[in-house]
Amino acid sequence: MHFFTDDDLTGAEKVYLDEGNTHHLLHVLRADIGDMIEVSDACGRTYACSILETEDKTAVCSVDREIELNRELSCEITLFQSIAKGEKMDWVIQKAVELGVTRIVPMITGRTIVRPDTKGAAHKVQRWSRIAESAAKQCGRAVIPEIGEVEMFTKAVSQAASCDCFIFPYECAAGMAYSREVFGSVQPGTTVSVMIGPEGGFEPSEVSEAKTAGAHILTLGNRILRTETAALTALSWLVYQLEESGNIG
Repeated sequence: MHFFTDDDLTGAEKVYLDEGNTHHLLHVLRADIGDMIEVSDACGRTYACSILETEDKTAVCSVDREIELNRELSCEITLFQSIAKGEKMDWVIQKAVELGVTRIVPMITGRTIVRPDTKGAAHKVQRWSRIAESAAKQCGRAVIPEIGEVEMFTKAVSQAASCDCFIFPYECAAGMAYSREVFGSVQPGTTVSVMIGPEGGFEPSEVSEAKTAGAHILTLGNRILRTETAALTALSWLVYQLEESGNIG
């Protein structure tokens, strides 16, 4: 059972869970006095805690010890994901959080079908943020990945280009050797951006724009992948590279 608090628990003896977390703890997980839980604080540290008592809409837990296990990757990964239709976007966000991304930026490209207005975009970001928090709890993350504002392609490219490594999977790219070289070059302590196109793929002009901005245009294989598959394939390759090499922060 994993929870988050906005407090800094350094030196703290107790932590007070908010109403939402308390309700989930008591009425969904059916936890009881004395049960052990994990709580990650505002500094990204995770502590073993035990339930002491429940007050009005609040669970009071003792802060027993810090858990040394670090489940975060040594690289900060930002996923720029073209908004997918239906529940696909929810699924991508959930799985991307499980794989260790730091930030997810919903993106509108030339062929993106889902184009929410300002009010609709804000509502979707709130929903996606809740999904990210739930996924972070489930997989024991020390931090909740940020869901950025919905961005148009050009602004998203500008943000992605500011990272140390800008990965741009494209179905018309060729040469797995280059893909292996790029993924294999990612080092601990760097920042990585991964940009994934919509169901209809990127427009040629968008590929040129990303290339001009310094993106590595590469293939994920000989098959044309769905947008949600492409996102998780690229992230999985990155995680394998980092964790297989022992490069965990």
